[in-house]
Amino acid sequence: MWDYFSGQVVFLTGSSGFVGTAIAYRLLSQAPIAHLYLLCRGGLSRLAALWEQHLPPKYIQMLFEGQISVLDGDITKPGMGIDSETLQHLQQELTIIIHAASSINLVQSLAKLSDSIIRASEDMAYLGLACSKLKRFVYVSSAYSNAFLHQETTNTDVYVDETIHSLGRGWVTDVRDEWTQVQSHGYSMEYLSHDFPWAYAYAKHLTERLLIRMFADASRNDQLLIMRPSIVAPAQNFPYSGYSMPESTPSTLLSATLLLTPSWLFRMSSRLPNPDTQATVDEVPVDVVVDRLLVHLARGSTGPVHAVSGAAKRYAFRTYWEVAMKLRCIPWTPRPMWMPVDWHSDTLHESARMYVIGGTSYNFCERKTDLLYRELGEKERMGIQLYTTGFGCGHDLAARLPQILSLAEHISRRSFLARVMFRVFYGW
Repeated sequence: MWDYFSGQVVFLTGSSGFVGTAIAYRLLSQAPIAHLYLLCRGGLSRLAALWEQHLPPKYIQMLFEGQISVLDGDITKPGMGIDSETLQHLQQELTIIIHAASSINLVQSLAKLSDSIIRASEDMAYLGLACSKLKRFVYVSSAYSNAFLHQETTNTDVYVDETIHSLGRGWVTDVRDEWTQVQSHGYSMEYLSHDFPWAYAYAKHLTERLLIRMFADASRNDQLLIMRPSIVAPAQNFPYSGYSMPESTPSTLLSATLLLTPSWLFRMSSRLPNPDTQATVDEVPVDVVVDRLLVHLARGSTGPVHAVSGAAKRYAFRTYWEVAMKLRCIPWTPRPMWMPVDWHSDTLHESARMYVIGGTSYNFCERKTDLLYRELGEKERMGIQLYTTGFGCGHDLAARLPQILSLAEHISRRSFLARVMFRVFYGW
């Protein structure tokens, strides 16, 4: 499988992020690529400083050698803020583009997110379509781009296929018109007609459709791969077991919030009869996301592919809650209170409005990976992380305690009460 990458010239955005850093590590440690271009705001010095926190010194040194070029740029700026001469050079040299950069803000409005998610991805696709040697374009989306399906079915366990689930209201006949509405008004009729948990999820959904249209119009459908991770968790194997960026790891961040909440009741939204056991969490190790991306890229997969733990490895919300509560030192334990209200309701706990999928259950299809795995030879399978091998039940939260406490200390700065509680009960 790795032979596919021999001589490839790869451009990676999001190289300082949680997933992007792991992609870069995997390419540099395993793939015989010819050259790797990394886009990072702040350029080489900033990327080196960030990588020093997570990668062995060998890979920091590689930043200063000939195999890697770090470009100081910003995906939200025209031409990524890169000079025209460099852009022309990229168009002549690149064979693979992996667009992993994205805002993951779950509270921002669609108007504020559209530049960093939709427009930036459109610009990256234009770059890819202008590359004379391009073989593959990979867009890192989200399995929750289809989270709206939970509100449009009576099923307690929502099946999500590896396809584009239509919004189907017919307000516009062309995704480009829908994108124009978002740019003009900060919303679209399709967005208003569907109950997405966050504007982030709709932005990912629209971006997927926009990219598919762009590559189809250019008769280059066979170049586009859309990778959809679920909730990204610490690594099970590489760059090392437990590798994580806590602020980009949702379960770690929620756990930090739960350490400090003064509430006796934690109000959450769910329409499930027994949310404690029926609501499920699909949390996937970051190295599984990376290897699924690279293997599907090398094997020619197209369209949406899920990077998830799947039905066998997801776990009940109650399991996560019980493990998280064991880390809490405050002498009272909040009790989950499930309410059959809209998942944007002001009656919910502030954190529950952000992590509204806590009261849902999604069964993400893994058919494409299962088929691909059966096609791989025994030698190709060795060392590849295509599946979650741990228990998949939040069992490693205790191992993350230093990271959770660090985030909790940062969160505690927001209010006097939180600062007092943190110092009294956690001794920092």
